[in-house]
Amino acid sequence: MFTSPRVNIELEKNATLKFLKCRPVPFAVRSKLNDALENLVKQGILKPVRYSKWATPIVAVLKRNGELRICGDYRSTVNLATKKDSYPLPTVMELLATLAGGVLFSKLDLSQAYQQLKVDKQTAELLTLNTSKGLLQMTRLPFGIDVAPSIFQRFMDTCMAGLDGVKAYLDDVLIMGRSEAEHWERVKAVLERLDKAGVRLKRDKCFFGVDEVEYLGFQIDKQGLHPTAEKVEAIQKAPCPRSKTELQAFLGLFNFYSSFIPGKADVLEPLHRLLDTKTAFTWKKPHEQAFKRAKDLLQSSSVLIHYDPKMKLTVTRDASPYGVGAVLSQKQSEGKEAPVAYASRTLSKTERNYAQKDKEALAIIYAVKKFHQYLYGRFFTIVTDHKPLLGLFHPHKALPQVMSPRMLRWSLMLAAYDYEMLYRLGTRLANADGLSRLPMPSAT
Repeated sequence: MFTSPRVNIELEKNATLKFLKCRPVPFAVRSKLNDALENLVKQGILKPVRYSKWATPIVAVLKRNGELRICGDYRSTVNLATKKDSYPLPTVMELLATLAGGVLFSKLDLSQAYQQLKVDKQTAELLTLNTSKGLLQMTRLPFGIDVAPSIFQRFMDTCMAGLDGVKAYLDDVLIMGRSEAEHWERVKAVLERLDKAGVRLKRDKCFFGVDEVEYLGFQIDKQGLHPTAEKVEAIQKAPCPRSKTELQAFLGLFNFYSSFIPGKADVLEPLHRLLDTKTAFTWKKPHEQAFKRAKDLLQSSSVLIHYDPKMKLTVTRDASPYGVGAVLSQKQSEGKEAPVAYASRTLSKTERNYAQKDKEALAIIYAVKKFHQYLYGRFFTIVTDHKPLLGLFHPHKALPQVMSPRMLRWSLMLAAYDYEMLYRLGTRLANADGLSRLPMPSAT
């Protein structure tokens, strides 16, 4: 049986009761909607009631497989009154940083996710739906509640606590093993935990003991992380944007894989300038070139190796007139440096006026902040081709007596980290080639 306590959603003091009418149902989906509601009542997820202080209209979403997903439009009712839950969802970086050494993987998908968590009586009334079949009370945690992700993530973290090689992001569970025996031992432990909690899986969405798996938009295998073929294809087939809205959509999709792409900021510089508030959208040759170059970069993107806390970390950074870029790499057993992640961004108008020394320093600060979760608490090497920074940011030398407030602030920030500075000629910064040195000066 289900062992987790029932979910209680708390309201803010003096919360205003909201009782909204049922919305008209389109004729094309009316039959499917009635069937779906009856099915949810049979499952015990919905419970007919005659009276409620709260009522939320429903939204019927037609899924790709033809089924209806029924959601309450809680934006206009409950979400206005609930106390916010601050429990954090893990970042993709946190989840994927624990996969080093994995050779076998399993991915589990929970059936109806949130709806596996039962709610208490007070919360059930709060979540009442106003439908064409009358008032129906939710007995489970539904989609559409703003605190639902935090509630469900807390439940999953508690459920999986203490299990090595296991990560859960909401209803997606990833299990990795460094050997076949270890992998299946971990799978067994996870299934036992889920069974004890009364959680059911969606069998056709689960994969067991595979050597590569798609997780959170990445293709994962023992070598490392790769962009998924589906997303790469979507980017490759994207037509030239005809408006700022379409350009923003393309950049949003492209930026999902920014950690794979060296020099992204400078390559995309002309496209970002098109989004400036006072700039009219006029597609010209520099924009076409940047658009094509961006697609080519993703197509040829390298594999990102799995982060390994036992390997030596190196941060390589560079600055150009238009952007700053960085590579986080780790030294493999054979002595070769391999990338864990790339990062870059364009410079603001103010930053473009910095002296070169300040731009180079900014690149270091950007890199350390960007890779903070990997670097903090560990010894690492910062590689630079700008000699003046060795004196300014040397971890074991006193600060110069005369120093700009900006440089002083940055030096104090770096003092929180355990690092060494290493000078390397620009021509030898192999990993950083192109990070920030692909300027497109024709863009204004």
